[in-house]
Amino acid sequence: MVARLFLLFLFCFVINAANLKPRFEYKYSFKGPHLVQSDNSIPFWEYGGDAIASADNIRITPSLRSKKGWAWTKNPITFDQWSVECVFKVTGRGRIGADGLAVWYTTQKSQEGTVYGSTDMWNGLGVFMDSFDNDGQHNNPYVMAMVNDGTKQYDHQR
Repeated sequence: MVARLFLLFLFCFVINAANLKPRFEYKYSFKGPHLVQSDNSIPFWEYGGDAIASADNIRITPSLRSKKGWAWTKNPITFDQWSVECVFKVTGRGRIGADGLAVWYTTQKSQEGTVYGSTDMWNGLGVFMDSFDNDGQHNNPYVMAMVNDGTKQYDHQR
């Protein structure tokens, strides 16, 4: 089975409606060089599965088969307007690649599951970066967004 990657926000900038000036919000960011604490925690974040935190980044999965990892912010986003800037790097030993990764904006923190590491039938937005050609149609990699009200099941083949 291919590795599944999961990722939530890496950097978040809040837009002030009056001035439209970006404001860095550290509680929604991964920012080194001292990202991980001595107890292996990341301030304001939870991570798990096969994720590995280091001084300046979080590795969602190691370069091994059938691995899943995740990171969720502990704080809900309560801003009226905001934007997010994500920076990520996908590497590995093989040429085939992994299943992909997702950035989630949901009403509540998810549990580990089958949709890019998260549960199916979520309430919110999922942005998927699919890097594995599951159906053999040579239509990967691709980026897709899906809004779900908690009642729709994700079909990976569509």
